[in-house]
Amino acid sequence: MHRSFLPMIAATFLFGLTWTQPVGADNASNQKNMDAFYSPDNVINLTVKMSSDEWNELRTQQPQGGNCNNEFIGDRYTWFEAEKLDIEIADLDGNVVTEYEYSDIGIKKKSFCGSINSDKPSLNVDLAKYDGDNEGKAESDIGTTRLTWNNSVQDPSILKQCFGYRLFRLAGLPASRCNVAWLSIFMTDTDITEEIGIYVNVEPIKKKYLKNPANEFSASDNGNLYEIATFDINLDGVTYNEYKGYSDEYERQDYGWSATEMDQNPLRGILASVDVDQFIRYWAMEAITQHRDGYSRNITNTYIYNDNDLTDATSLSESNIAFSFLPWGIDKIMDRTDCWQIYCCARVAQGLFKDQTSLQQVNQTISTLLADFAAQQDQINQYIDALAAEANATWTGADVLFGENGRTIDDSANYLHEWLGAAITNAVASIDGGANSSCFPDCFNGPSGPCNGP
Repeated sequence: MHRSFLPMIAATFLFGLTWTQPVGADNASNQKNMDAFYSPDNVINLTVKMSSDEWNELRTQQPQGGNCNNEFIGDRYTWFEAEKLDIEIADLDGNVVTEYEYSDIGIKKKSFCGSINSDKPSLNVDLAKYDGDNEGKAESDIGTTRLTWNNSVQDPSILKQCFGYRLFRLAGLPASRCNVAWLSIFMTDTDITEEIGIYVNVEPIKKKYLKNPANEFSASDNGNLYEIATFDINLDGVTYNEYKGYSDEYERQDYGWSATEMDQNPLRGILASVDVDQFIRYWAMEAITQHRDGYSRNITNTYIYNDNDLTDATSLSESNIAFSFLPWGIDKIMDRTDCWQIYCCARVAQGLFKDQTSLQQVNQTISTLLADFAAQQDQINQYIDALAAEANATWTGADVLFGENGRTIDDSANYLHEWLGAAITNAVASIDGGANSSCFPDCFNGPSGPCNGP
């Protein structure tokens, strides 16, 4: 592969992590290894080795149930067993730091609706699906066996997703670790390597995510995790939203209890089953990042996690149900055409918007978070530059799915610098004059009226 490497332009002490060969597979070691793997200091080259027939079958698969059928229950795509995955990790000057290889890995297509692409499919990888021996090795190498590679079809900047997750973390919220990587497919029957392109290498919301001390979950991975995709916390959502685990008790029943309580009394049900302080911060960040394709407006691209240990539960009540909200699928944030606006299309946002105390809290939270970002603006801008340096060093020049309002990664970085400055300066005033006296009601047809972008 041909790569161009640019010198690193961000301070190493802010982002750099020394790559070491760890010992043991305890959680502390796993988390340290994942911090290193997802560092923006890395240039990651991924080479999947499989037959051309299987690769073509995988990449062209269409989701079971149809492209946008939210009522389909089950796996939308099938797993394939690839012969090998090679991971090469270099620094930004092109010096290879370490190399790993895993045989007999699981790989499958992912994505839904607007991000489906057969030339550059988004992918899920399970290094231990077909060979259990890979688990200990992978955890000692990179900290995890589960990987997600987003094609960024809906994020032409390439940089927005990692930047967005970084802002959620700076806001004190759980969020995925993230960087970029280059993917190649070596077809074993033809000896041909196909350069697929640059991907966003994002930490999936799995057990390692829940056990990350930085995400501050009291239950670790003993609560219940669900993916919100179109259906809200209601009885339809109990049926159609995917249950991800991980407790030994009350699969879907805590979700159903919450939905029933909200049906009987919306505000009381929210207060009884949602971590309200956490949600208000999450809701504020959806407004700040212009996340119109998230929970509060589009009721999608979100996970909820009941942060309670349900392994020994004997009954369901507000004492053991407290759903936290986790950002996911943030590839459509920070769009120049969107307003800074809070949305109350989802029932938790709608219920809290009608409560004067909660409304005042979200107002104050938006102002406080933007003030915090203003105080850290130099450091945040350095992070943008670090992402751009990594992406420039990773990109081979063959991929065209990037460039925000321009044709280069540097254009994308400049866009984010401008967006950050504009958000800090204008967002509070743009969100209903800073008062949030009304909630934007148009849930699906897009903002109307003037939008205040950078």
